Amino acid sequence: MMHLFRGEALKGVVRKPTIADGLAVKNPSADMCASYISKLVDDVVTVKEDEIAEAIVMLLERAKTVVEGSAAVGMAAAAKANWNLGEKTCILLCGGNIDLNTISKVIERGLSEKGRLTRIRVTVLDRPGILHQLTGVIADQRANILQVDHDRLSAHLALSETQIEFLLETKSQDHIDQIKESLRQLGATIQV
Repeated sequence: MMHLFRGEALKGVVRKPTIADGLAVKNPSADMCASYISKLVDDVVTVKEDEIAEAIVMLLERAKTVVEGSAAVGMAAAAKANWNLGEKTCILLCGGNIDLNTISKVIERGLSEKGRLTRIRVTVLDRPGILHQLTGVIADQRANILQVDHDRLSAHLALSETQIEFLLETKSQDHIDQIKESLRQLGATIQV
């Protein structure tokens, strides 16, 4: 791995914004690699932004711990690599400096990934009682409606149509699929 830390190997590398901004450095230290990493590190795992976000959500839910993206990287790596850590292992969670807007996005995305939060947009005939019928179907499926947006004016809609978007609390991806099927049976067209 040492060759990956040479400066010439980094030329042309495009750096992107990350939720693990505490780990974003201009160049990895060759001294750090030679003195510590090559001697003490058994494995190196690359994690994606979504995996870091998932670790943040998991730590919030299970450990009731708020951490920044950089602190969640170790947990994300352990989950991805499926390390056999044993009972006497710890993962350092050092850093809770996370912006409230960022944590809000992370939570929403994490819940969405697990099928516990979803947006469903439908197109239906614009007639009296249709919103009541749609919300009845959603209630029958035991989903919680968090937000409703009703649009009659978009240029892509026919004069007799309306588009309604629901933000729903759900249980799983299967639950979402059941809701969509029930809405289709009512005559709604699900928009992707």
